[in-house]
Amino acid sequence: MSRFRWQDCCLAIIGLWLIISPFGLGYDLPSPGKVSWISWNFISSGTAVFAVSVLTVINDRLWQKWAQIMVGIWLSASPWLLEFAGVFSARVNACTAGIAIAALALSVISDEHEPFGTTRRRARYRR
Repeated sequence: MSRFRWQDCCLAIIGLWLIISPFGLGYDLPSPGKVSWISWNFISSGTAVFAVSVLTVINDRLWQKWAQIMVGIWLSASPWLLEFAGVFSARVNACTAGIAIAALALSVISDEHEPFGTTRRRARYRR
């Protein structure tokens, strides 16, 4: 089992927020009982971040942090790629959560590794 890091806890909370935010903030809900593609973007991204955070606590691997960084980049770019930048609350939520996810995952990587590939804690990540 891996050691506890506060970043993993924050990432799990952000993932849960992304899952419930479309319903709480009401993104483009076409009709009662139906979920829009904007909402599915948040639900799927949140599920990925939450699942990887839980998996990181169980068995920590370097690829998990890079996966979270990729989800963060996707979320930050998704308002323009999926053309929902006109929905202010969805755009702000996606950009804020995406930047926070990428920054938290990068902070774990930078905490574990020195520049130029030398590691501070060699046994930390198993490749």
